[in-house]
Amino acid sequence: MTDLPISFMSFFRTAPPTIILKPDVPVFTIVTANDAYLAATNAKLEDIVGSGFLDAFPENPLDPQTRNVEALRGSLTEAVLTKKQHVLPSQKYDIPIWGTDLFNVHYWKATNSPILNEQGEVEYIVHVTLDITSAVEAAQKERGAFEVAEAQRQTMEQMEERLRLAMDSANMGMWHIDLKTGKLSCSQRFKEIYGFHRHDTVTLDEVLSTVKDDYQAAVRSAISATISRNEPFDIEFPILPPGDKKLRWVKATGKIYKQQADGSSSFSGTVIDVTEKKSDEIRKNDFIAMVSHELKTPLTSVKAYVQMLASNAAKTEDSFSTVVLKKVHSQVDKMHTLIKSFLDVARLQDGKIGLNLRIFQLSELLKQAVKDIELLTHTHELVLDLCDSIEVNADKDKLIQVVSNFLSNAIKYSSSGSRIEISCERRNGEAVVCVKDEGIGIKQADLNRLFERFFRVEDAETKLVSGFGLGLYLCAEIIERHNGKIWVESQPGKGSAFYFSLPLAAEDE
Repeated sequence: MTDLPISFMSFFRTAPPTIILKPDVPVFTIVTANDAYLAATNAKLEDIVGSGFLDAFPENPLDPQTRNVEALRGSLTEAVLTKKQHVLPSQKYDIPIWGTDLFNVHYWKATNSPILNEQGEVEYIVHVTLDITSAVEAAQKERGAFEVAEAQRQTMEQMEERLRLAMDSANMGMWHIDLKTGKLSCSQRFKEIYGFHRHDTVTLDEVLSTVKDDYQAAVRSAISATISRNEPFDIEFPILPPGDKKLRWVKATGKIYKQQADGSSSFSGTVIDVTEKKSDEIRKNDFIAMVSHELKTPLTSVKAYVQMLASNAAKTEDSFSTVVLKKVHSQVDKMHTLIKSFLDVARLQDGKIGLNLRIFQLSELLKQAVKDIELLTHTHELVLDLCDSIEVNADKDKLIQVVSNFLSNAIKYSSSGSRIEISCERRNGEAVVCVKDEGIGIKQADLNRLFERFFRVEDAETKLVSGFGLGLYLCAEIIERHNGKIWVESQPGKGSAFYFSLPLAAEDE
């Protein structure tokens, strides 16, 4: 090394990892290496001097592709032949930990510079390396994050496209309201349903203006309840689109979505055109109402004739006719109750069922309901647990209908002689009424559907009990119109407890 300039030797000691090689292609024997090179490669000078450069540093056997030997030899050869510096592209070369079989992962960028003698021939090759592991790993991490983000974006686009296709197939429109700005975003199908043109910019006020006048309050109230109390938004209502003004019925559902980033919220959901379904339902209700009304008059006459015959049979002491006519009278009452239920359903659908509100003692109502049911049956033990003085502002006749339905079901679905408890109490600022039986009970799967219209539990124990599944539906509608709640607790074989709650009268709160 004495023939190298002193200035170079000074640079050699302070330079980045540097190694001096002989230009003996293709061996490239190691002449010396500076301390930085030895530290970077975990090598000892005495172990590598005199060895071929490409043999002194073995490849990682677990990852034999980490070093491109041909590229490295080619770069060194190029420097010898051209007598010019050659830059080697970055490479992965794992550094062996001497005395072990382990390797440290590293990436390098290197230059091979020829040193010429006085005759202009290549005397040495100076191989200078730069450890770029941190930069490569950071780039890989960034690229990986980008690839993950890109994959997520593509996945979201695919999901959105599938959702759009599914919505289109179901003829559903999508809508989204930014609660901070009040801006409405909606799909093309949404605009079609509400009668707007494809390229129209639609506002929430414009959409609400299409709602039929007598449903405006209900729709706005449902929206307000969802926004202020996070209640589910699920409502059917008629609209008059701005174009043809032809009445349509729509069903809208939605919920509030919280945005984690800035704390803002959005109100999003779907809408579907249910005009055909609603028209069928209205025609069915009209038919039921018409038939029920037509049956009511002759049935009233039949009941009067039966009462007259029963009176004559009693006078002549015709015991057989008396018994038979009593059964006929009972069946006529059942038909009358059924027809009344059909008419009530029709009125509910038309929104024509009204409430005659007045303040009264809840205990009076329960006494009357129990007295009425005792006139019809003596097969069960009715236990009335009267509550303290509790007043409600309600329609007494309609609530008697609810309690009577609870009692009737308790009698039908429990064995003769069993106990039925009727009670009321104050609970959390409300009046709560309960009718509890010791009957067959209800399966968990059926509990949530009990108050649906025309729903009946179908099993071996109930198939012989007559009914159309209207009673509990009407009870639920009546209680809802009183701003109350209705529910049931039950276990198969252990009986059922039917409840409803009502707001207390103002002066009784």
